[in-house]
Amino acid sequence: MAAPNPLPALATDIAPPKRWKRFIPSWLRSLIWADSSPRYDAFLSYSWRSDKAIAPVIQSIIHRFLRPWYKTRAKTIFRDLSCLPAGSNLNREICSRLDRAVHLIVLASPQAATSDGMEMEAKHWFSRERTGEVLIIVTGRLSGEGRTVEWDEIRRYLLPPTLRTRFADTEPLWVSIDHRRADILASRSDETIRGQLIEDLRQVFLCFYPGATWEELRGEERKQRRRAMSLMAGAAVLFLVAALAILVGLRNTQKARNEAVFNYKSAVDVATAIGKVVKDQLQPDGAQQPRSVLANSLLNASETVENMPADYEYPAAAMSRVQLLELLWNNSYILGKFEDASKAAKAEFQIASKYGAAKRFNQGDPSRADWLRYMCRAKENLGDDARATGDRKSAQADFQQAVELATRLSAEPAAGAWKSELPHAYERLGDVLRDERDFSGALMNFRAFQAAFHAAGDPADTASQRNLAVVHGKIGDILIQQQDLEGAEREFQENLAISEKLMGAVPNSADLQRGVAIAHERLGFVKRKRSEFPEAAQDYHRELAIVQQMLEGDNADFQWGRDEALANEGLGDVAFDQDRFREAYEYYQAYLKSIARVLQKAPSNARIRREVAVAYQRVGEVALRLEKRDEARTEFQMCSETAEHASTAFEPRNPEPQNTGEYCRAKLAAIAPIAAVHRVPTP
Repeated sequence: MAAPNPLPALATDIAPPKRWKRFIPSWLRSLIWADSSPRYDAFLSYSWRSDKAIAPVIQSIIHRFLRPWYKTRAKTIFRDLSCLPAGSNLNREICSRLDRAVHLIVLASPQAATSDGMEMEAKHWFSRERTGEVLIIVTGRLSGEGRTVEWDEIRRYLLPPTLRTRFADTEPLWVSIDHRRADILASRSDETIRGQLIEDLRQVFLCFYPGATWEELRGEERKQRRRAMSLMAGAAVLFLVAALAILVGLRNTQKARNEAVFNYKSAVDVATAIGKVVKDQLQPDGAQQPRSVLANSLLNASETVENMPADYEYPAAAMSRVQLLELLWNNSYILGKFEDASKAAKAEFQIASKYGAAKRFNQGDPSRADWLRYMCRAKENLGDDARATGDRKSAQADFQQAVELATRLSAEPAAGAWKSELPHAYERLGDVLRDERDFSGALMNFRAFQAAFHAAGDPADTASQRNLAVVHGKIGDILIQQQDLEGAEREFQENLAISEKLMGAVPNSADLQRGVAIAHERLGFVKRKRSEFPEAAQDYHRELAIVQQMLEGDNADFQWGRDEALANEGLGDVAFDQDRFREAYEYYQAYLKSIARVLQKAPSNARIRREVAVAYQRVGEVALRLEKRDEARTEFQMCSETAEHASTAFEPRNPEPQNTGEYCRAKLAAIAPIAAVHRVPTP
């Protein structure tokens, strides 16, 4: 069959190839884009005008479902040409890809019925014998949203003419996802939506895996995810570091300025493309990825990022640098490396301030809102670093600046999704005011968070809802200090309800699991204060069960170790309040062991040091009740010494005693005379 006459990409309703992608080696293109593969499991035919945002999501879901750790995709679906080889014909290249495909997937929509490109693809598909099937996925309809779509309507109004005629007497396999179209367009990366789409497309998957049941495929998918988590992190990081190395090499270029600018842009494009692959492979749908695995590996790239040449940097490249610094801050903070974290945050603020101060923004450059957002985040990050190391004065100043920047950001016409930064800034300022025991000021900021959240927050966004749950918990902590236990319990119950709902939607999220665990801990605290001891112990045990399960998957994240320690402390407090001192002693020993292990991972964290001091105090207290005075003296001495360099900030999860060092020194003074009497021989 002769090749069709060449037609412009837009005229045929086909995605135009990207010219810049031809500069990327073919082996790398085949890793990132599927069009360079020698064969395809399916060819995805769609209207570029109608489904250019839907088609990549469907392709990504099929690629990632049942993907082994050593592959970039489980099945290979052709969607678009990444680039058109020099001297070649677009239609000829499209037909060549059709001949390499086993199945034909057609996205049916009103625009598909008049798409010249889809008609050309359908004609070529049926021009020869094929062993595969034609699979129809309905992405849109003419009208009548909410009613059941029928095959005859699909054939007559949603398919190009050749397919209409071909299936006049037969009905191929078809599924409809048009009811999720609005959700996909609103948030293409939402893991909940992607999980729902997997269920919608189950019949399509069964065509790719003949002989298997859907339950077998789902079971194998879970196995593949668990197997891939530990192995893919290292490999993906190597790709990212290799891309960053390209940027470092540009420092020594001897070519003219124009060529250097072109090379820099190409390098950033490569780094951006590979970064997307890293994100997709390390965060599969619903997978539980230990954050510290990727964090520790990426920190090795910090020197590379610092040496990235800025000689020929342009705004989009500077934005890439800022985003990498944000990532490095997050990883450093997770691992308790606060000096490295602050260094990254300061560099992030410096770059964002430089480009955000520009008087004119060219088309295609990041907007003022984009730069303001990273200035705001950098100040929040610096505040978090200062707060963690006990410098509350600096933290409050940084958070106050973050609120001011976020207020400016929310007024920007191009702010878009960044409007959620204002609630977050209020929360951070409320945190440091709570540290200072300015409970009225903290409560005012947490209420401001709620007002700003309801004005700009996204009810469908998991991260936004997670923040709302956390703030409910923080308001509950303040109400405890104001002796309003009933109000505190209501806030903690709201925290728990939101957290459990989110965890039901994304069950393998470590952050959401932690939200549920902490909500149980805070409810346990309230119930213990009301002497509801069995109920309090039940909540602490629920927290401990979640925490210990998560520690099995990621014991390098010091936050989980801290949660384990505080759950044991809570159980010890419940036993102590009921005069079950031997039981309390065992729990407090477990508390001390866990929190001391956490301090070894984050030795500069002043808040953790205070909790170690409290652990010594708890063990000393119960040792006294068990008449182990020598041991009690030792524990109170350790408490006093540890408290010397500990945080004096208010700690809602461990508020008693308020001044740990002073309390332990008073205990030592009371024990010494008693111990001296016991050492005097009996006449």
